[in-house]
Amino acid sequence: MRMATKQQITQSSLPNLPRGTDLLDRAGLNKGTAFTEQERSDFGLDGLLPPHIENLNEQVVRAYGAYKLKDNDLERHIYLRALQDTNGVLFYRLVLDHIEEMTPIVYTPVVALACQRFSQIYRRPRGLFISCPLRDLILPRLGNRPNRDRHDFERHSARQVRSTGRLSESISRLRRSSRLCSK
Repeated sequence: MRMATKQQITQSSLPNLPRGTDLLDRAGLNKGTAFTEQERSDFGLDGLLPPHIENLNEQVVRAYGAYKLKDNDLERHIYLRALQDTNGVLFYRLVLDHIEEMTPIVYTPVVALACQRFSQIYRRPRGLFISCPLRDLILPRLGNRPNRDRHDFERHSARQVRSTGRLSESISRLRRSSRLCSK
């Protein structure tokens, strides 16, 4: 899937593009308040967004302000994941603009805390989750995974967070490391 950019997108250039809330629900296409008046009209977004149109830089400033208002790292992690789920362009731009500050929030060490509290902070499905008691059912569960065009795989445990590459390699490693679930 291609990510929306600052450039204007048109219904005629992308005839299969979703409209209205279906478009806003696609993080890779949703530009939020950066949709122009013409795009809002073309894609049935009138009334679904605040009337003020922002460019990406303005959105980043606003999003960073909201990020800074969070009380702790776990709340900042939840905020960034929610942003990633709703507006991928804004999420990646925000993180890139503040890479040193935000890397620990979206990766090690805060993601380990997020994994420990996953059931409490769950907002929406982002991938395929297999708990330790179900580790022997990995292969049958792979058919349920969202984002079938992606082949990234992450393995998380309370003791260790490791990002790995290809799915097949990761499954082999996960099988060999079931001891991670023992504690």
